[in-house]
Amino acid sequence: IEPYGMITGAVISTNNISGLGDDILSNDGTTGAILIANNISSTGCTIESNTLTTNLNSILLLASGNNHVTSNTITGSKRYGIVMDCYPLEVNQGTTPSLANTLDGNTITATGRDGVYVGKHSDNNIITDNTISGTTGTDETLSTGNGFEGNGIYFWKSATNTVTGNAISGNATSGIEMMGSSSDIITGNTITSNLLNGLLIRRSNSFPFSSHTISGNDISGNTEFGLKTDFTGSDPVVNATCNWWNSITGPTNASNPSGTGDKVSNNVTYIPWLTNGTD
Repeated sequence: IEPYGMITGAVISTNNISGLGDDILSNDGTTGAILIANNISSTGCTIESNTLTTNLNSILLLASGNNHVTSNTITGSKRYGIVMDCYPLEVNQGTTPSLANTLDGNTITATGRDGVYVGKHSDNNIITDNTISGTTGTDETLSTGNGFEGNGIYFWKSATNTVTGNAISGNATSGIEMMGSSSDIITGNTITSNLLNGLLIRRSNSFPFSSHTISGNDISGNTEFGLKTDFTGSDPVVNATCNWWNSITGPTNASNPSGTGDKVSNNVTYIPWLTNGTD
């Protein structure tokens, strides 16, 4: 479904769409079940209560803003569940971002890459009360130059987003990855049993990558790290106080020798921590 032109206030509801698209690079990567794209004047659309199964991508909000994506069931997308980015994608990528969208109450399961992908300059989005689980991860090194990826949510050079009240679990890489992203608010989420990290925060030489608020989350049972950064000693410190790390003793870190919870890397402030998953 692709509303044409500068669309305001369209409602796309209660559709069943499956098996759309299998070529990663077809149509500049914009093949999907539902596409809102082309100009930031395409705004204020509602995408609700759709069932989207085994599409190449499921919902793409490209160069568009102030859309509401709610109560959709997305299963088995070959690439992404929901994308917010510039238009077009992949080839000759555009410069107009997707801004101030709200995603709530969606269930996103078993996507090939990220459950939710938020691209460059696509800022001020709200992602709340979604269930995002079981990404399988794919390696696109030969087709797009992108390596292995399978996050619950991935912010790539995107800032000032709010992520709250989500259940993010069992994903192939990280629950949430942020690369060159700043000033995001990550609160009140359950980020558990992801196969690499609960959260991964990566530095960028060209974009700010600091000032996140990460608090009040249950970060438990993630295989490698609860929170990992690739920061150097001179980089900013990530504030991750008041989270539950799966142990009353706090996270595992050299500066907390009695800690037995999920591991936390350096350049992270984690004291104080929660002493159970709900306090």
